[in-house]
Amino acid sequence: MPQTPELAAAATNRLSTVLARVLLLAWVPCLVFVLATLMTGHWVTLPTPAVGAPGLQTAIAALAVGEPAAPAAWTVCHVLYSGCRCSRRVFDHLQTAERPAGVREIVLLVGDDDVAMQNACTARGMRCVRLDRDQLQARFGIEAAPLFVVADPRGVPVYIGGYTDHKQGLDYRDAAIVDGLRRGDTVAALPVYGCGVSQPLQAVLDPLGLKY
Repeated sequence: MPQTPELAAAATNRLSTVLARVLLLAWVPCLVFVLATLMTGHWVTLPTPAVGAPGLQTAIAALAVGEPAAPAAWTVCHVLYSGCRCSRRVFDHLQTAERPAGVREIVLLVGDDDVAMQNACTARGMRCVRLDRDQLQARFGIEAAPLFVVADPRGVPVYIGGYTDHKQGLDYRDAAIVDGLRRGDTVAALPVYGCGVSQPLQAVLDPLGLKY
């Protein structure tokens, strides 16, 4: 029986409906995967080197050479990535909050050449050390930022962790952490939230290359 225009139109509509459903079923998992990839970089805790990691103590001690603070001073390092919003927020905090007395503070800054950040650190009495991400990983074993590192007067790292206990938190505890360590308290490391800095970590956090 020859197909009438009405039957042909109905068949076309059914085919369009089936194709739309197939596309929807294929699109939803892809969307979920993309959203999951983006959220991973925002909510997972990031890796840190172990306190006793080989080379870390040597690298931290080398930063203190020639510093004006007394040889027995504690050393505080702020590892910041200029392309990371969380690092920028920590940087803003460092510019406004009262800083611990009697410690040497050093900012390890990775990323594009940001003269304004460097000058602001100097104005606050902090030494700013420029590094690329390969140097940060090779010398310090650090792959993520922002990261807070505290070394005792012997130059031994005693704290490696974050600044707050939750993502994008504004309750920065760096000064309280330093005070507790100087009193001899046991201070648990806070989780690190922020951005991957090394290429391998960025590839894990953002396999689609949407963020980095």
